[in-house]
Amino acid sequence: MRAGDLTQFPNPFAPDPPVSAHRRAVVSALKFLFVIAVLLTVLLTVTSHGPGWLASRLSSNFDSLDTQSKQARLIQMSQLGEPGVAPLTAAIADSDRIVAERAFELIQELQNQWTTLSKADADQRKLSMARSIGLLAERLPSERQVWAAELLQQTIVDTSEKTDDASRMIFAVANQSLQALNDPSIDPIEHGETTTLGMAGSSPLPLSSNDREATWTDWPPPQPMILKAGFSGAIDDHLAHAETTELNRDETTEPVVESPGTKLANESEPRPTVYRSGGLLTLPASNRLVDALPELTQRVNPIRQVNSTEPVPESQTSSLATNVQGAVETAYHQAAPREPDEVAWVSADTESVIRIMGSGDESVHEQAAAELTRRGFNETEVSIAGIVACDDVSKRLALIDELTANETVDPRPWLLLLLVDPDRQVKLDAITALSKTLDPLVRDHLRRRLSEESDQKVVFRIRRILDLR
Repeated sequence: MRAGDLTQFPNPFAPDPPVSAHRRAVVSALKFLFVIAVLLTVLLTVTSHGPGWLASRLSSNFDSLDTQSKQARLIQMSQLGEPGVAPLTAAIADSDRIVAERAFELIQELQNQWTTLSKADADQRKLSMARSIGLLAERLPSERQVWAAELLQQTIVDTSEKTDDASRMIFAVANQSLQALNDPSIDPIEHGETTTLGMAGSSPLPLSSNDREATWTDWPPPQPMILKAGFSGAIDDHLAHAETTELNRDETTEPVVESPGTKLANESEPRPTVYRSGGLLTLPASNRLVDALPELTQRVNPIRQVNSTEPVPESQTSSLATNVQGAVETAYHQAAPREPDEVAWVSADTESVIRIMGSGDESVHEQAAAELTRRGFNETEVSIAGIVACDDVSKRLALIDELTANETVDPRPWLLLLLVDPDRQVKLDAITALSKTLDPLVRDHLRRRLSEESDQKVVFRIRRILDLR
């Protein structure tokens, strides 16, 4: 090599070999990905555990705060999602009633909001609430037990018709928590009574010759009327007394004045009419029922048909004779019914007419009986309606016993009418009697009654009958 020849020296300005450049690029990318992974982990940790941590912080030292501070924290808990449900529910048992009521209102608002969430998120919140109520059930006073029961009943209604595993679990937990609220140690139903009721057979009583479920919704039913045969002794005495009274009236010189309902029926132009059960609106029809009947109309009819020559034991008719005498005294409605005018008789549904049968005003009672007769009720059914409407609790309780003891009478329609009785014991006895005659229609009516009944003892009895545990 000659002096000054630089060809053998490496060029300082030449780039690095390609292999070294690729290695450094990979290392840099891995470092960047590692940083991103760490940041995502931190973010996910904060997102998943942050609300729970906040909920625990908000619930710490909660009892030492004043009323306004507690309410402010409750609002914050309600915004934390599922982690805030449990401490918010626990606040229902707070010693401050204002705070407890505010917690109850916030949970009700959340229940409305849960309907807009995905099913998975909503199910988590419902399950957390149901479990929390079950844990604090024994610490709740009676008033707040009603609040908790209302929350649980809403959850049960939301999940009762769903068949997926999550909904069934929520349904079961809510029922267990509701049962804890009605535990005998907290609020006994009946001392010495078992927690489950034996069902007297799985099939309902036979209805009529055509053997259709819908037939027992016809009120009054077609002839023959079995009530007259089933309670022959009691009714014969009652009718004999009525005939004697009528003969005495005919012997007087006073003119006979028609009741407004009878006069209106006589003066009205005849038109085809259909009378249906239970609820019991009077509906015009041509050859078929063209209007929807009220809810109770779908479910009740007083009687089933059997051979009118069937022998009926005298023991089954003896006690009702006492009940029929003086059965219609005063209505058990909160306010005494005023004397209906002619328009009211036509527009009133049959159940309302039955309630008016309990009026202490003899003229109103006679008009109500005439209206029921005009709608197809016979003397026996009018007498039974009078017992249902009377204000004597013992008579109504005796009627339940008679209806369930007599094998020739379908007791279901009358028992369903007694579900709205003002007396708790009458309702409880009617529910127990219905447990022996369960069919899909009765079950459906009892389920609907769950959302309308305010007495928690009655609600618990219905749930036991339906085996909603």
